[in-house]
Formats: sequence, structure tokens, C-alpha cells
Amino acid sequence: MPYNILILGGSRFHGYLLAEQLNSAGHSVTVLNRGNFRTEWPDGVRHIRADRNNIAELRERLAQNAFEIVFDNNAYNSQQVSLLAETLPESVQQYVLTSTSAVYMRHVSATGLCEDAADASCDALFHPQVVSYARNKLAAEAAVRHHFPDIHTILRFPNIFGAGDFAGKVQYFDLRLADGKGILLEDDAEPFSLIWVDDAVRAMLCCIDDEQSRATTLNVADPRPHSYDELFESIFHANYAPQMLVRAPTPWLRERDFRLPFAWSTMLDGSKTAHWGLSFSPPSSWGPEARDWSRTNPGSTMQHYHAQRPGELALIAEFSATPK
Repeated sequence: MPYNILILGGSRFHGYLLAEQLNSAGHSVTVLNRGNFRTEWPDGVRHIRADRNNIAELRERLAQNAFEIVFDNNAYNSQQVSLLAETLPESVQQYVLTSTSAVYMRHVSATGLCEDAADASCDALFHPQVVSYARNKLAAEAAVRHHFPDIHTILRFPNIFGAGDFAGKVQYFDLRLADGKGILLEDDAEPFSLIWVDDAVRAMLCCIDDEQSRATTLNVADPRPHSYDELFESIFHANYAPQMLVRAPTPWLRERDFRLPFAWSTMLDGSKTAHWGLSFSPPSSWGPEARDWSRTNPGSTMQHYHAQRPGELALIAEFSATPK
């Protein structure tokens, strides 16, 4: 049955794809965001311009609405969830939060982590720049459970790849492959989980009308363990060769204050979503499209990391000269 659906975000990447697909399926779709990244929307998609951090704006813009489902794609802390809870209409029947595998705060896991493994502890090698983000997302999850105890669905995704990724993960590596001087990586971050953006959106659609998805937290990830070589070969093909990767021990990199601009996602156990019957697309099926999109859309939130290339090359030279 069609629903009145509110999407927080919805202007880029998986949020925009979700809006498109819900609209095509016949739902009444409204997106709420500040309007900074998109001015045109598909026919049938309504846009509310508002800052979710401004409760006065939320009260004004959400008044007289009757949404049944909320997809919250950009709650990064508990306050953002609480402000929204104060202003949403009583008609809401399901609240879906997009969360992240970062909440496990694990650098690596040889076997898939179950949902109850997010216990707020942090291992010593977990990406230092991601700790604050992870703890705030964990607090956002707790706020969702508090405000929407019986109607929430929390979806934990690993790194989402694909065309439209404004973060620029593929671009980061593509630029490094282009100069042929190597890419510095953590040698113990494999295997890792990931997911293609289209598969992530299909999982979000599966939540609708699924009673098993209510009042629960779910990992959603391609169940296959992924490696650097497989991922880079799938995306970059002839521009990549295994010798281009310089794998250094994570403690060695931490001592030298080198960090990738994102954390690889540890392996996740997604067995709680098996009843959806989802199939997951291998990187070979979507990698070239993601690469081509990144080349024609060069702006990214990781742009400043490209200026750090000289320091990375100095570390590559240092590590290469170190006796093994």
C-alpha cells in the first residue's frame, strides 16, 4: 500500500536514490533538507527546506503533515533525533535510522560481528578520527530506541560505494593510482565488509511493512569478505596492479600520524535480514560506473586529503626502505 513518507536528507547518494525509488513505487515522498545540494526533484517528490537542527523551523514546516514512515538518513547525534521526535506528527508508524558499522569501533574482525557487539568499547587500533563520529551515531541509535521504542528500525551499513558517492572514496584512490607511486594502506584491515548503494536502498525498501524489522537493529552488508586486491581490480582494472599497494602495519602508520580519510568496515553478520532474500552485487558489476562517476564529479568531502599526497609518498619511501 502507498504511504506518506518523509526522508531526512534525500538530496544525494543513497538518500536521493531512495526518494526516486519510493516515488516510482507510488508512495507520496517528501524530503526535508536545507536545499544546499539540489534544487530540482523528480515529479511527485515534495521538498521541505528546513534545518533539522532548528526546532522552530521543524515545527513550522512539519505542521499539518501526516507522515506514516520516516527515513532518517542524516542523524549524527542524539539531539538531532530528539528534536525531530518533538516535531513529528503522531501518524508516524515506522522510523528507520540509517546507521553505520563504525558503531562497533573495531579495526578488524575475521568473522562477522552481530548486532549486540556494539557495546561502546573501542579497540586500540580503531581509526582515531572516526571515534567521535561512531560514538555520536551510537548515541543517535539510543535516542531512536528511546523515542520510538516499538516502531524503530535501525540499519547498520558498512561503507557504501557506487556512483553518486559525494564522499569521494573511489576518487581518493583513483588519483593515487594515476601517478603510479603507490597507495599506503593498513595491512591488517582485511577482510572488510562493503555494500553497493543500490543494494543498500533495496534493503531500506525491504523494511516497509516488515514486522520482523520493527523494534530492532539490523546489519546490512554484502556477506562476502572483501579484500584490497579484489576491490581495486574490480573498480580500476588495467589502471591497477597489486604492487601498487603498500601495506604497512597499522601501529606503524598510527605512530606517524597517517590515516586514511575513512575506516574500512569490519566484517558484519547480516543473518537477521536473510528473510528479505536480498542478493548482493559484486564490485565487478558496479565498480567501473563508480569510477567513471567520480572522474566526472571531482568535488568530494575528502578533497583536502589530496593535498597530503607528498607526506604519504614520504612514508611510502620510508616504509619501503625499512628492513622487513
